[in-house]
Amino acid sequence: MFYSTHPRGAAFDAHAVAGVRDAPETANSLVGDTLGSQVMAARLSALFGGLVLLLVCTGLYGSMAYNVAMRTKEIGLRMALGIPRAAVLWMVTREACLVLAVGALVGVPAGILGSRVFQSMLFEVGGWDPVAISWAISLLVGVCVAAAIAPARRAMRVDPLVALRCE
Repeated sequence: MFYSTHPRGAAFDAHAVAGVRDAPETANSLVGDTLGSQVMAARLSALFGGLVLLLVCTGLYGSMAYNVAMRTKEIGLRMALGIPRAAVLWMVTREACLVLAVGALVGVPAGILGSRVFQSMLFEVGGWDPVAISWAISLLVGVCVAAAIAPARRAMRVDPLVALRCE
């Protein structure tokens, strides 16, 4: 014979044995439990994508700053010959934009083709997302121009005779 230990009677014990819960779950919690791993994968992908973008920006800035720093003697010679500062700044910026354009022409198609690997993880975002691509290119353009202008302005402040003497 079955005796109920629940204060409200045997009906509540029968529900507990059958697996019926007292408080029903909401649809949001059920969906959240189901999609938890996909949400975690999306967050990790966003985190790693941000880290990659940070590393690319750091590398781009370092290489552009190094290229301009190596040309300090040339910039000093141009300044000693009387070329205006704006012309020197435009020369450095133009070369930085050339490097950026070559990188974008190679990198954007490679990124679009590479995104096909992750197509199954993307939700309502295709491999060709113009908003994300334009944001990434805009950030890289800003970093590239800043990486070219900052060392060029520093090199233009150097006395032309000092720049000519440096080895």
